[in-house]
Amino acid sequence: KNAVSRVGDQGICGSCYAFTALHTIESQLRIHRNLNVELSPQEILDCAGQHGTRNCHGGYSEGVWSYINYVGGISLEKYYTYKAGVGECKSNINRLNILIEGEYSFTDGNEEELKAALFLLGPISIIFDHLHHSFFQYSKGIYYEPQCIESNEFTHGGLIIGFGSENGMDYWTIKNSFGKTWGEKGFFKIARNKDNHCLVGKYAMIPILI
Repeated sequence: KNAVSRVGDQGICGSCYAFTALHTIESQLRIHRNLNVELSPQEILDCAGQHGTRNCHGGYSEGVWSYINYVGGISLEKYYTYKAGVGECKSNINRLNILIEGEYSFTDGNEEELKAALFLLGPISIIFDHLHHSFFQYSKGIYYEPQCIESNEFTHGGLIIGFGSENGMDYWTIKNSFGKTWGEKGFFKIARNKDNHCLVGKYAMIPILI
């Protein structure tokens, strides 16, 4: 339904949280307002530090959404371009007015509920465990990392955009922020219905726009 914006590239900055938080908003804007826009993760890096984000050192979607509510919107990417580092805050550059009244949260790891939410509501922001050599070397297929079985650390953000089955294995399709040359043109598949493999589904959210 053309509800997924293009893949971003966070570079050497730990800004995955900004990309996934904004990508969920972009999808909601496409679904509900027919707006095809790209929002500025650089503004989040430069300006949202007082809302629980840590610039290039990680954060959570709630902090991004808190900042957007505080200032009443966010700039478009084309006017406030990404630099993969922290700069001076310029928070009123061609701002798109947005308010978020809450979010749908999924924290119990029910993958069937998550699948229904994706189908009914749209792409879902997640945080999962990615700190394995195999993840950075991923190129195609369904990702399965045995060391994820006992995962207890959330280390990276992504956007669930689809699901399916291949050769008898269920999978989620996830949009990453490593650029289009990584994985399957910037996307990857990860095992689904395998006890929230790599913590996928344990910390998932969709913003509710006003």
